Amino acid sequence: RALKAPRTDVPLSLERTEHELIIRTPPHDETYDVYVVGYLPQAVTRIDRGENAGRTLTEVNVVRYIRKIGQSSGAAGEWKLSLSSLPGDASNVVALLQKPGHGAIVGAQTASIQ
Repeated sequence: RALKAPRTDVPLSLERTEHELIIRTPPHDETYDVYVVGYLPQAVTRIDRGENAGRTLTEVNVVRYIRKIGQSSGAAGEWKLSLSSLPGDASNVVALLQKPGHGAIVGAQTASIQ
């Protein structure tokens, strides 16, 4: 549920075209790091050996890729990322604006990339 609700302290837009992901930010007062996280909403793994043999493991929101793609200063910004640079099993992405130095996340937006 937390991923579905966009953070809007600093609104940002996330657009998927045929070949790239475009992240845009409006003008704002502070500087933020811009990250893209590619993730798989659900993965199911069958366990064949060991003490859990015969069971299945269900994982959710498995991060497959994380990358800082830039920094957003006070002016409006735009960043482009080729979809081919993301892992093939990362079916969704989230773009994040984070205060530098691993601070609070002030903006987030998700999109499907498949």
